[in-house]
This record gives sequence, structure tokens and C-alpha cells, in this order.
Amino acid sequence: MDDKKILAEKFTRLQINLESLLKQREEIERRIDEIEETIDAIKEIKLNSDAIFSVGTNTFGFCKIASEKFLVNVGANVGIEMDRESAIKILEKTKESLNKVIIEIDTRVNKIVGEQEKILAEIDKKPEGTE
Repeated sequence: MDDKKILAEKFTRLQINLESLLKQREEIERRIDEIEETIDAIKEIKLNSDAIFSVGTNTFGFCKIASEKFLVNVGANVGIEMDRESAIKILEKTKESLNKVIIEIDTRVNKIVGEQEKILAEIDKKPEGTE
């Protein structure tokens, strides 16, 4: 197998890894957007106001807000009842953690792109059919 082919295969493996990281980053960004929307909704909810809730696929029910407490999933399918400020604080911490993961992913993406650029430069330097 010639050097160019080996380098091309290495480049392809890096590209697959890069695409996976970018997909993870996109999913995390969606989760951050959801968290921000949830925080905004929690801030706007008022006692005794009308609300709509999902009961399943494209089906909703109507209700009145009877409490300013919120059930927050804190992991492992465990929900804890919290007041507005505590719920927002937990969501903000989750958002911070996700932002840190995005920074880590960006670092890895930049490293992979750098490696790919080196490989491309190396491929350009090698004459055709180099062993």
C-alpha cells in the first residue's frame, strides 16, 4: 500500500470522528436551547393561569396552574419538587455543564482539523505512486 493511500485512509478515519463530534455538538446545542426555553417558561408561569400540557403524540390537555412548584429531573429518572428559583438554578447548572462539553468538543474538532490539514499537506508533497 502506498503512502498516499495510507494517508487517505487516516484522513477518512479522522473525518468520520469529526462528523461524529459535530453531530454530538449539534445535539448538545439543541439541549441548551431547550433548557433556555424551559427557564423562560418557568419564569413566565403564574399561579392559577391557564396552561396546555402534552399527554402524548400530538395530543394536549388544558389545566390551571395550581402550584408554583416544579418537578425537575435530576438524573437517573429521579424527579424532585422544587420552587421556581431552585428549578432555574438546577437548569442553569446543567446548561453550564453542557457549555463546558461544547468547549471540549471544539478543542477536539480543532485538533482533528489540524491533523487533517497536515495529512493533506503531506499528500500534496508526495509524488504519485510513492511507496
